[in-house]
Order: sequence, then C-alpha cells, then structure tokens
Amino acid sequence: MGDDGSTSLPGTGTLREVLLRRFEEQKVISEQFVPQDLTCPVCRSRFQAIQPKSTVVRPRRGEEYNRFLYTEYDGPNPNHYSVAVCPTCLYAAYTRDFEDVAAKQALLNDMPARRERLGEFKFAGLRDHATVQASYELALRCYEHHRRSRYGLQAAVLLQMAWLAQETGRLDEVEAYLAQAYANYQRAYAQEKATSVEGEIRLTYILGLLAVQVGTPDEAVRWFEETTRHPEIGKHPEMGRRARERWHELRHAGQVV
Repeated sequence: MGDDGSTSLPGTGTLREVLLRRFEEQKVISEQFVPQDLTCPVCRSRFQAIQPKSTVVRPRRGEEYNRFLYTEYDGPNPNHYSVAVCPTCLYAAYTRDFEDVAAKQALLNDMPARRERLGEFKFAGLRDHATVQASYELALRCYEHHRRSRYGLQAAVLLQMAWLAQETGRLDEVEAYLAQAYANYQRAYAQEKATSVEGEIRLTYILGLLAVQVGTPDEAVRWFEETTRHPEIGKHPEMGRRARERWHELRHAGQVV
C-alpha cells in the first residue's frame, strides 16, 4: 500500500516476484478488509467485493473538507471501494443499492460497450487510482439507466471523481467534476425525491458548498438558508451549524451582502 493510501496492483516481473506480490496483496486484504458476497442483478453472476474494516479507516479532514467534503485517509480509503463492479458484465453501482435495477435489458445491451471501454481492469482486489477511476466511470454509465434516482446517484459519483482528482493532483479536473456534480444535484433537487429527511437537508447543504466552488455565492447563500430553515433541522444540529458557518464565511469574505 502506498504512502498516500492508494493500493498497488501486481505488475510484471519474474514468477516469484508476481507470486510474492499476490501473497502480500492477499495478506493486506485479509487483515484490513472484509468480503461482501454479491449477486449481479443484471447477469446473475456471483462475486465478492471488499470493503475496508472500520478499525483501519482513519480520516484526516483539512480545509478541503469545508470546501467540498474532501477527506484524506491514513490507510485504506473507503471511497475507493464504494462502487462494486460485476466482473462478468461490468455492471457497477454503489454497494448500498447494487440490486436496485429497473432497466436490466438496457444494461445488458450496453455490456459490450462497457467491456470495450474498461474491460481491462480487475476490480476484485486492491485498487490503484486508475482502477478506482474506472469503477466510477462504469457507475456513472450504469446510473444512466437508473429510473428513480439517476441524477442524485450520478452527482454522488461525480463528487467522488472530484475527490479522486484532488487526491492525485489533477486540479483542473476537480473543477470540472464539481461543476458537473452541482448540475446533477440541482436536477436531483428539482426532479427526484430524497429517501429521508436527513437526505433532504444534506442535499441542500452540498448544493451550497458546490455553488461556492463553481463561483455562484448568491446561490450558495440560498442553499445554506434553505438548509438552516428546514423544519426538521433541529434534529440535525451539526448540519445546521455547518451551513451557518459557511454562510457567515461568505459574508465575512465580502462575497455576498
């Protein structure tokens, strides 16, 4: 595992070196990850995904967390494993809603294109940055066919792509991904129903954060105000506090009246 929390995949070398790397990878997986048995809802293949154990996830939150929720990690980064990918058909989705498929035939029809685009990657073991990016691209593509929460799910993936770009120093891509995430979260707000009150509040707060990042502070104030005035905000005081802090920061910086 690299110093930055990323993981390295077996490369080329002698048979002995390859076997040693695979042994070391399996040792890391057994010590730091837990397996999750999944059945692909598209092609019915059975496979295992892995998630970092909660005991080894150590977040470090700096200024970027206040900007767009970016978090660094000492050890495995759980965001790198949030998307499960079927090794057979390359259907990809967050593990929490992996089986929520309403357009199975469309996903089957798209399978050859997914294989041609990203079939070279292996998602079952430890993931390096390129493999993480590939998992996000597959999820973004598969969520095109999600009928209930397409925009919200795509926005979440795009936000994670921004985090990965920040992690790997691709700062120009960070801005592009944040702009796309903001646009999709706005569509989700207008067209989709949140699954919980907390989800409603979190959505307006994230919209406020992203509005700042894309250079529309007046819109950010509107979103933060909506967060603080939600009728159930009293049950989520931390989110209300954060929204007020971001709002006051904008006023203090002279970005809004």
